[in-house]
Amino acid sequence: AAIAPPGDLASPPAEPDLPDSLVELIDRRLSRLGERALDVLRIAAVTGYRFDASVVEEAAGLQPASRSDAAGLAVDVLAHLDRARDAAVITDDGDGMQFRHAVIRSALLARLSSARLRRLHHDIATVIEQVQAPSLSRHLGELAYHHDKAGSPDAPRWYERATRAAAGSFDLSAIGLADRGLELLSALDRPDPAVRCDLLITRAIGLRLAGTDNIDGARRAAEAAIALGDQERIASALLTLTVASITRDVSDHTGFLASGLAHLTDMSQVSRWKVAAELCLRKVMVPSADAAAQRREMLQVISHLDPGD
Repeated sequence: AAIAPPGDLASPPAEPDLPDSLVELIDRRLSRLGERALDVLRIAAVTGYRFDASVVEEAAGLQPASRSDAAGLAVDVLAHLDRARDAAVITDDGDGMQFRHAVIRSALLARLSSARLRRLHHDIATVIEQVQAPSLSRHLGELAYHHDKAGSPDAPRWYERATRAAAGSFDLSAIGLADRGLELLSALDRPDPAVRCDLLITRAIGLRLAGTDNIDGARRAAEAAIALGDQERIASALLTLTVASITRDVSDHTGFLASGLAHLTDMSQVSRWKVAAELCLRKVMVPSADAAAQRREMLQVISHLDPGD
C-alpha cells in the first residue's frame, strides 16, 4: 500500500501516474540544468515533495563513487538547487524547499529504477537519523516512510515509534501509520510480537482520539499483550478503551475491563489501579449497580493511587 511521508513532506496529493510522453517532456526541460543538477533533483524528489536541502546534500555524498561525477556531486548540491530554483523547478520559502508542481517530482521519480529508489530511500533514512538527531522525534514519520520504501525489515518498528509520537500529539494520522506498520509486519517471516502489540496499542489510542468506539481495537491490543505476558502492555491496552456514552449499554466495556484486570496481578503496578478506576467509572453508568459496593471499590482504588493520579 502506498503511504505518503507525514508532516511537511506530505503536502502534495498522491503522486500522479504520468504518461511517458509527459515524463519525456519534463525530462527534456530539466535536462537543460545539466546531469549533475538532475541527479540532485532526483535525490530531492525521493526525499519528498518538500525537502531539507541539508538532507539532500548529505545523501548526495553517500552515492556510489562509480557513478559519473559522484565525487563532485555533494560539493555542488546547493549550487544545483539554486539553479533549479532560478529555473522555477523548486521554490524556497526560507524554512525549506519544495517542488513547484507535484508532476515535476513524479517525472523525476519515474526515471529511477526500483533498485535505485530503494537505495536512495535507505541513504536518506540514514542521513535523517544523523542530521536530525537533536530533534528526531519530529521526524519519525519521515523515517518510517523511507525505511518502508527502502524495504527495510526495521520499518514496522519505525512506524510504531511514529505512531506513538503521533498519538502523543493527538494526531489522528496515528491510525494510518499503525495500519501500515501492521501490514509490513505481517509480511515478515518472523514478525516481532512485541512490535505488533505496541502497534495495536497505539492504533487503539488513535481510534480513541478520533472519538470512535474502539473496543474491538482495544481487545486486539489486549489479546496481544496477554499473549506476551507483559502486565504493563496489558494495562496500556486496557486503558485505550474509549469512554462509552451514558445512553448506551456498557456491559461489553465492563466485561472487557474486568477480564483484563484479572491478568493484572501485580498490585504495586500503578497502571493496574488506573484500569480498576476505569472499570469503576463505567460501573457507575449501570443503573442497577450496588452504590455501596461501588463506593467500597472506588475507595480501594483511590488508596492505591497518588493524589495526582
